[in-house]
Amino acid sequence: MIEIRERIIQACIDEVNYRGYKFTMDDLAKRVGISKRTLYQNFSSKEILIGETVDYIIERIDDKDNKIAKDNNLTSIEKIKQIALVIVDEIKYIDERLIYDTVKYYPNLLDKFDEWLINRGNLQRNIIKEGIAKGELKDVNYDVFIKILNSSKTLLLDRHFLRRSNLTLAEGVKSFVDIVLFGIGK
Repeated sequence: MIEIRERIIQACIDEVNYRGYKFTMDDLAKRVGISKRTLYQNFSSKEILIGETVDYIIERIDDKDNKIAKDNNLTSIEKIKQIALVIVDEIKYIDERLIYDTVKYYPNLLDKFDEWLINRGNLQRNIIKEGIAKGELKDVNYDVFIKILNSSKTLLLDRHFLRRSNLTLAEGVKSFVDIVLFGIGK
């Protein structure tokens, strides 16, 4: 059985997808089927709830990343690609508004996101080092490679670019990963 805090977080994601960050705690309590008091006993403020919702999403991504990194049946390039696509898999259920509105309404969460990207980069760096040692990957400067991957977030979070290109965020990330990992040659 799903614990109450996880039910609230999942409902929070649903509310943000439906109303954006303008949802009220009353809206959320109704969606979960609990009293507002029970909601506040679990999360003392909307800001704390949003922060823990972001943590929940990050933890899900980290769990998947770590399983991929430990999978000895995958080559290094397969691991890098699958890890890059984990985000696509996780965000396909999240309205892109959540990402843009987080920047607008909760800019302090960007620091948490940037710290997470650094940690995720360390995992990717280790996979690249392993791939170079095994002879599966070219001996490249993995710090530059990770910087390219992580710097792409600015481009891919530009909803005007995505609209002009007629792409969803998930499609943009997938295209980027394919181009970076496999180039544009035939």
